Amino acid sequence: MVATRFVVEQTGPASLALLRYAIGVLVLLPAVLLAARPRFAARDVAPIALLGIVQFGVLIALLNYGLRFIPSARAAVIFATVPLLAMLLAVALGHERLNAAKTAGVLLTIAGVALALGEKAFRHGDPHGWLGEAAAFGAAVSGAVCSVLYRPYVRRYPTVPVSATSSGSGRWAMRPRRRSPCSWR
Repeated sequence: MVATRFVVEQTGPASLALLRYAIGVLVLLPAVLLAARPRFAARDVAPIALLGIVQFGVLIALLNYGLRFIPSARAAVIFATVPLLAMLLAVALGHERLNAAKTAGVLLTIAGVALALGEKAFRHGDPHGWLGEAAAFGAAVSGAVCSVLYRPYVRRYPTVPVSATSSGSGRWAMRPRRRSPCSWR
């Protein structure tokens, strides 16, 4: 997040997301080529692709946008809420049961991130910091929703092909266009 904060002004949040996940697709490519290629059921292709667009496109673009307004430490603390948000969503959907141990573990994780980052996470900065905080929280919500909604697909298919399909979809959605609505410059 620290490096992103410094380059996002020159590249724009969507372009940076594209670059980050294009690299990710290239790193995954050897594993995908070597792995067995399952046939996705037709009904599963669009949801996996949509989850990839949200996780590998929208999430990172929101996080990159947020880093234009808030310190990377604050974004890290906000983003550390992903496990809490995912747990609450999974409980709300009936996928998991809430218990004291899980809740304590998640809350300790968030507290640990906040303590590790110290006062850097809570410094005042840009007067439009609320935009950055909202964008970082939107990224955290996106990550939590995707984490929960991927569940049936990673149970049904091997993880690498699901990851490759979803990240490829996200990269495709963030591809440069002449008049990209995602440039957010």
